[in-house]
Amino acid sequence: MRRSAIATGLAVSLLAAGPAAAETYGLVVGINDYAGVSNDLEGAVADAEDIAQALVRSGAADVLLLTDHGATKAAIEEAWFKLVEQAQPGDTIVFTYAGHGAQEPEPHGRGGETDGLNETFVLGGYSSIGPGVAERIIDDEIFAWLTAADVKGISVIFLADSCHSGTMYRAVGDGLRYRLGDFDPPAEEPTDLPDIAFAVTTEDDFQNVTFIGATQEDRLTPELMIDGVRRGALSWAFARALEGAADLDGDGSLTQHELIAYLVPTVEMQAQNQQRPQVIPISAQAKPLLVIGAGAPRPVAVPEVLLRVYVPNAAALPAIDGVGLVLDPAAADLVWDAATGTVTHSVAGAVAENVAAGDLPAIVSKWAALALLQRYGMLAPFEMTLEEGNAIHHRGEVLTITLGGGTHPHLTMFNLAPNGRVEFLRPIGADEAAMDWTDRTAIERLQVSQPPYGAEHLVAILTETRPDALRAGLRALSGDTGSAGLVALLRTVLTGDVQVGILGIYTAE
Repeated sequence: MRRSAIATGLAVSLLAAGPAAAETYGLVVGINDYAGVSNDLEGAVADAEDIAQALVRSGAADVLLLTDHGATKAAIEEAWFKLVEQAQPGDTIVFTYAGHGAQEPEPHGRGGETDGLNETFVLGGYSSIGPGVAERIIDDEIFAWLTAADVKGISVIFLADSCHSGTMYRAVGDGLRYRLGDFDPPAEEPTDLPDIAFAVTTEDDFQNVTFIGATQEDRLTPELMIDGVRRGALSWAFARALEGAADLDGDGSLTQHELIAYLVPTVEMQAQNQQRPQVIPISAQAKPLLVIGAGAPRPVAVPEVLLRVYVPNAAALPAIDGVGLVLDPAAADLVWDAATGTVTHSVAGAVAENVAAGDLPAIVSKWAALALLQRYGMLAPFEMTLEEGNAIHHRGEVLTITLGGGTHPHLTMFNLAPNGRVEFLRPIGADEAAMDWTDRTAIERLQVSQPPYGAEHLVAILTETRPDALRAGLRALSGDTGSAGLVALLRTVLTGDVQVGILGIYTAE
């Protein structure tokens, strides 16, 4: 157990309408090392350490960090109730978990689960028989723990970067690890569960708890490569939010609305629209949730190599701005299979088909540009939501896209087709060019009509001043020219004071 204490308290209050609370406390858990090797993760400990450091930097009064086999059930429970005893009404406890989730049959007679399965958080020492059976936390127990804080008037942010069942929205390439382990259920039903009332408790029963799950209940949570390290997208985004990236109005505090408005599009962007956080309550509040002090978000760091690419013959791909070739396809973001003509992304799966060597430069340039745009979207995302979901959409389907959450007035919008073609979309005409997109919501509709099929990407960039050079450059690249000069253009015209939204739409005939 590691403790960090500093003099300045982190002020928190989810429900209070007045001044923020005096203190914030953190219990941060991350587990990579599970019994055996088949269920080991790579990024959960890094997630926990990153969040713990961000909490300390933001001014938390006490942060308890538990990792791997130090994160036993007894240690977590002891740490939790110590913080509940320490905290006063109006304070906040941030409780985060990064690791495996699972499901197991609900004990007879409890009747709280419609599917008959309890959700569990699996700890490093778990086994289905013997003393290791105790090394998991069942959802009924989590509800009992949270109730102890809730009835005391302590606000809680409970963040679970794991999953309990499900699939991805689309097929992906090899090499991803998911936070759903292959665990046998316990050989015997537990006998030490809390009162049966907690079997029928739901997240909506709490007054002071914000639940943030990594993804929807029927979806998997992958570990992604972010800044060269395997990470959970939700934990990574939450740490950036604590550093100030979610503080849209710059007042040194986060509302629930600000936090969710940042986390959802940021996670989707990192996960190539394969993952969408689940947040309860659904209706975000504008009241203070978390005070982060005077901290400012990190500046945008743009590395020389934005995208790692594998091609069987390096000579098939000329030098491209932001692109580095790798010898191992498992280490690549983008892989071209010359035999099938398929381009596969490590997270998004198959993104282009029937690709000849001559088609590669435009496609690779497109993905390098997306990697660069993600860097800006990390700090100031603009949300674009696809109402029909993130599955593969087929010819003839009409799709509905909602845009909103703009904090800058000038919108520039373009599409990057599966073959790398740049298509300038907005603004069209003087009236659109003069439109103020601050706090504006709009609905766009488009139809999947003609090839090429694969990964379409709608990109929205909002700026404080009119981006004449960006718009002129995009218009010049539109058409048959392709995206070959897009990275160079974006490196030149983008600054840190932008909002970026990226929406991947995956199509097939």
